[in-house]
Amino acid sequence: MVDDSGISTQSRDQRLDTLAESWRAATQDLAFIPLTRSEIRRRFVDLAADVLDAVEPTTAPETAIARSRAIGRALIELNLLKSEALERTLVCLNEHLIDAVAPQQLGRLLAGIAGGFAAAAESSLLSQQENINRAAISALVQMQGQLSDQIAERTRAEIIQREYAERLKRLRDIDLAILSAESLRAIVDICINHLQQIIPAINISIVIVDMVHHRTTVLSSTHIAYPPGRDQQITMIDALNRLGTGETIYIKDLRELRPGSPDVSEIVELGGRSMLAVPLRSRDNLIGALTVTLGETRPFSETEIAVAQELAGSAAVALQNHRLLEGEKQARQRETTLREVAAALTIGLSLNDLLALVLERLSFVIPNYSSAIVLVENDGPVTVAYRDRFGIAQDFPHLMDTQPPTVVAVLELAVPQVINDTHASPIWERVEGYEAIRAWMGVPLLAKGVCIGLLTIDRDAPNSFVEQDKELAMAFANQVAMGIQSTRLFAKQQEHAAELESAVREATRDLEVLYGITATAVDNPNLHQLLRRSMSLTAEAFGCPAAVVHLLDNQQERLRLEAYLENGNPALGKLLTGLDAHSTVLHQSLATGAPVYLSGSALPAGWGDHPDLLLIMTPLRSRGRNLGVLSLVRDQRHCLPDIPSDLLTTIADQIGVALENIRLYQLTRQSAIIEERERLARDIHDQVTQSIYSAGLFAEAARSAAEIGDLDRVYHHSHSILRMTNQALRELRLLLFELRTEALARHGLVNALRERLNTVEHRAGIAGEVYATGIDNLPVSLEETYYRIALEALNNALRHAHADRVDIILMKEEGDLIMTIVDNGIGFDREVAAASGGMGLEGMQKRIGKAEGILTFSSSPDGTWVTARAPMKKAASTGF
Repeated sequence: MVDDSGISTQSRDQRLDTLAESWRAATQDLAFIPLTRSEIRRRFVDLAADVLDAVEPTTAPETAIARSRAIGRALIELNLLKSEALERTLVCLNEHLIDAVAPQQLGRLLAGIAGGFAAAAESSLLSQQENINRAAISALVQMQGQLSDQIAERTRAEIIQREYAERLKRLRDIDLAILSAESLRAIVDICINHLQQIIPAINISIVIVDMVHHRTTVLSSTHIAYPPGRDQQITMIDALNRLGTGETIYIKDLRELRPGSPDVSEIVELGGRSMLAVPLRSRDNLIGALTVTLGETRPFSETEIAVAQELAGSAAVALQNHRLLEGEKQARQRETTLREVAAALTIGLSLNDLLALVLERLSFVIPNYSSAIVLVENDGPVTVAYRDRFGIAQDFPHLMDTQPPTVVAVLELAVPQVINDTHASPIWERVEGYEAIRAWMGVPLLAKGVCIGLLTIDRDAPNSFVEQDKELAMAFANQVAMGIQSTRLFAKQQEHAAELESAVREATRDLEVLYGITATAVDNPNLHQLLRRSMSLTAEAFGCPAAVVHLLDNQQERLRLEAYLENGNPALGKLLTGLDAHSTVLHQSLATGAPVYLSGSALPAGWGDHPDLLLIMTPLRSRGRNLGVLSLVRDQRHCLPDIPSDLLTTIADQIGVALENIRLYQLTRQSAIIEERERLARDIHDQVTQSIYSAGLFAEAARSAAEIGDLDRVYHHSHSILRMTNQALRELRLLLFELRTEALARHGLVNALRERLNTVEHRAGIAGEVYATGIDNLPVSLEETYYRIALEALNNALRHAHADRVDIILMKEEGDLIMTIVDNGIGFDREVAAASGGMGLEGMQKRIGKAEGILTFSSSPDGTWVTARAPMKKAASTGF
């Protein structure tokens, strides 16, 4: 803190010099002991040093009081015995230290100095009394005639000293009582009670003075007509200005001032005559006054005036400290309120709830008659929030209908506007029902430099807004502007998010339809099921209770009903299935190549009873060729999503592609069947037929041998017949097993191989097992490859190896699938087998090559090993 003299910003030596010089100057016209000027200055420097030491925060209270008393005694030692010296000392110290030290420390210092001064004065008086006694005795010897005069003089001196001592004691008691008081009201009451004991008066009051608005507020009074809190207008402006300069005013007879002054007339009627007004000042500013009104006309004594001034000084210190504490308290409360408002901006309140909360918090720190928030909309200013002193929110948009000049000024200039007296303002526009508004303030709401509205605050008392109110209102306005902008941005984000969510839902719906059609075509290439699933997905996505598909015949000329769907509305399904396939209605979309929407009178004949229906027809196409028509129907009276033509075309094209794929699949399947039949015919001709033909030849030879009685040849030929028929039986079993390859799809690779061993090898008398652990979830393409390789190897072992045991081992190693087929047959010559093209070695190599694997052979007279190895991850990702 820094006072007017700037003491606290100086060095200690400068502070000592400044304080000492001010102190010495304040008391220089009073008596000093006969010392040189430099010695007197040195003593005041020492006293100033003691003062600064006593008010140090680290100085203990007992030590501070002891030093303060010593300072009071030092004043007596300087022969400053007059009470005025003490008064000037206390005033000087108070002016220099009031803003530099805590009030409690300053109070202890001043009380200690006063106490030390009083005690030293008493001691000095005693010393003087002894001197007087000695002088009286000497004078009695020398001058008996002067004895009576000296005694009288001593008596008067004693009376004066006692009175002075009593005054100092009273002042000390008052200061101690002030230090122990808990409130401003208690301090003021103490001062008034002490003064009332000295001056009998009809009224003693301490009031707060508002120099700006020329008003007073009673803090405490001894008369019932002036209760605490009473507010009065000051009409004696000259007297007020004189008090502002620090002058004590004495009015001999109030009755002489009575005409034209209501406040003076009131106190005269209560019996007031003479009046004394003492200013309460802080930093040379008038903050209050102590008034004493007598019931008689007489001058105030010097003692009465001095006591009143002393009490006024104490009351001024207490009042200023109270103001500082209250100001700090209000600042904390306002800061807390602003934090609460700022926090409210982050809790997701709606705009109305946020503005209501702001006005509620505003009423705590800026008391008002009513407050409102006005925003600039397209049509001009609109009141969006209002709150009166009773906390009742009302809607009063009519206040902004006329666009009052005060509101327009704030919005256009973007600066605060304050009208402290609406009755005297030329720009204030009175509104019926709001005559109680006497003071008004409007503060702009600025968002990024743009005025988006204003905050209005009004009161029912004129001249009631101060600069601090405007500053706080501007802080609130900034919070409101940020809150409005944040809420508006959040609302836009929510709206945008809702639009994005709607778009995502629509896109998801579209993708689900397209994916469902594709998945159905892939999982189950059945025409009827594909059409029903496609119609179901499309109808559900667009809220259509019925759908139908007509397909063109092979000649691309006539439409035929292929499939229909009806979901809970048989009447609509009947209308769709009843469409004439030969009429031009269904052929419209085929002709245009785009969806056709029919409603009202454009609906087909016979639909007249259903004018609210919408018939949608879109062509099913693939590779630029028409395949058919998808027709949907729905009731337009229901709130349903729109059906974009581009989306409907995409869905129809997807169905068309699926239809074309089914057609191609059927053609491919038929080709595969024909090819498989031709292969089986070749195998039967090349293998089974040859074996049976050979058996027939041996049978003919056996018959010829039997006719001539050659039993050895009959036996030999019979054995050959048996061998050839067994060979033919094996070939037939192989062909029959190849016709049952669905076992792989049903049971998987391991169980399909076991079924093969049980069905073929075991029946042919060949033992064998499949050894596999943890072989599951294999890629389908890899299972097919390994199965075909295993069948080829088993067939070779069955036909050529003459083995009686064959085993299959399946295992996984480092991400690869390894299959080994082992037999105990006679083996084969690989070069001979490769040159002859038999045994299917080349086919096995090609199959494993497609899986990016390798195939190895090992053959000897003790048996054959065939090993296939391929990566599973590659097969899963490519499906080769």
